[in-house]
Amino acid sequence: MLFAVVMMTMMTYMNVGEGLQRVLKSRTEMLSQRMVDWSMGEALAFGSLLKDGVHVRLSGQDVERGTFSHRHHVLHDQNRDRVTYVPLNHLYPQQAEYVVCNSSLSEFAVLGQYIRPCHPLLLSGLQ
Repeated sequence: MLFAVVMMTMMTYMNVGEGLQRVLKSRTEMLSQRMVDWSMGEALAFGSLLKDGVHVRLSGQDVERGTFSHRHHVLHDQNRDRVTYVPLNHLYPQQAEYVVCNSSLSEFAVLGQYIRPCHPLLLSGLQ
């Protein structure tokens, strides 16, 4: 439920557009009914890893929004240029960092450009 609270709090100071507002509202309703879909399950899994101190880095083509717009892990303000919000970075006071990087489809490019020296608790995902 904390994820839903973070999402709804964000919407008070950021304009994400009407379509995305509907998506976020439906996610909040889904959680209130104790139901999850694929995208919510993914967010909850990442959130639990972050809470446990595991750094998560997701990199690939269109991973901020997600293929077919299911993920929405990086939200962009529609009225202010370059203003973004990553809800999964605001769940817990002492949580690990969540990094989402759009990149080309090449796994070699992703590994060469984005993967920092490995942290012992870094979980990297290529998509």
